[in-house]
Amino acid sequence: MNSISKIGIHNVFKDNETAFIDIDSPITIFTGYNGIGKSTALGIIHSTISLANGGEYLFPRSNWASQIFLSDGRILNHGKVARPVIEDFAPPQIKNAQKAESLKQYFNDLNAKTLPVIKKNKTVVSKDGEKRDSRSTNVLTITENSRSRKITSSNKVGLQSLLYCDELFNFNQDVDQSERLEDLDIFSKKNTLDKTLYLLIIEFSASEITSTLNSDLYDLIKQLDDLYSDVQMPLSLKEKIDDLRSLKFPESSFLKEANLFFNMTGREVFYADDRMLRLRVKSRPNDAIEWFNLSKGEKTLLCLLLAVYLNKDNETVFLLDEPDLSLHIKWQKQLLKSLRILAPKSQFIISTHSPAMIGNSEGEKIINIGSFARTK
Repeated sequence: MNSISKIGIHNVFKDNETAFIDIDSPITIFTGYNGIGKSTALGIIHSTISLANGGEYLFPRSNWASQIFLSDGRILNHGKVARPVIEDFAPPQIKNAQKAESLKQYFNDLNAKTLPVIKKNKTVVSKDGEKRDSRSTNVLTITENSRSRKITSSNKVGLQSLLYCDELFNFNQDVDQSERLEDLDIFSKKNTLDKTLYLLIIEFSASEITSTLNSDLYDLIKQLDDLYSDVQMPLSLKEKIDDLRSLKFPESSFLKEANLFFNMTGREVFYADDRMLRLRVKSRPNDAIEWFNLSKGEKTLLCLLLAVYLNKDNETVFLLDEPDLSLHIKWQKQLLKSLRILAPKSQFIISTHSPAMIGNSEGEKIINIGSFARTK
């Protein structure tokens, strides 16, 4: 499975300097003071991988360059500048990808091919609540076997990324994700945690039906229930339907891990007959709590677990910016362990300020981003 082995970032942690970070563990945890670049690093990684897959993450910061070294030997070279490029633009080349001076030269060469700043009103590109100046320019090349070429739509890298930042989930494996969110007029126009959770529950439902019970058969059972809603169903038919229901949805690894958290509060999450997730108090099993009435922390937890579970078989790197926010300290201690169980072959890069997130899962590597930043 393809993964990230190293990243290089220029002009972020220190002006006009490059930092290389080895990503050689299943879980890499970025720590350090506020404002030193942890979230920016995650945004740059997601921006680069999105561009390599033919999309764009509207990351507001400009004037930086990055390299993402993949385990399959390819290198994603990405530069973003705040000005448009010249008419006969050709992407700059990187002569020695392993050296900091090469990424610096790549960024300087890109800047040299931009137009002077034109003092006009800014034209803004906006999507999903994120904005960037439309005059900024993203340039991506893929280095492979010492040859550099510009990526095309048929030249995608395969590796996907999922970014959780500012309580929102940003996908690049599904180009229709934002359109699907905007179509949900039952919520506000802005893409919210509720919208993301709703879509993830629907996707989870579809995956469970596919793996356990044919959807047509499920619909037939519901029709029989409706047909016999006012009259008694024949005993033999009822017994057969009950047998089918008992086989319908065995507890998935997602439900098992989710309930490690909810059982701490005397509750459990379950999959209802209408294909939606609900919560119930164990002492009152007949009183179900709808998913949209859950707290922000509960919604965040379910989104994190569902997003990882549903992408566990994809080549996906999960970029989680302070996923511990809104979670109880006991949930924080369990989170990375459960995410690793749900997606044991995947790669996680996390930023956090919480000591409770560290030291609870195998394969952790802790990196103090402050060591690359401007400190005294």
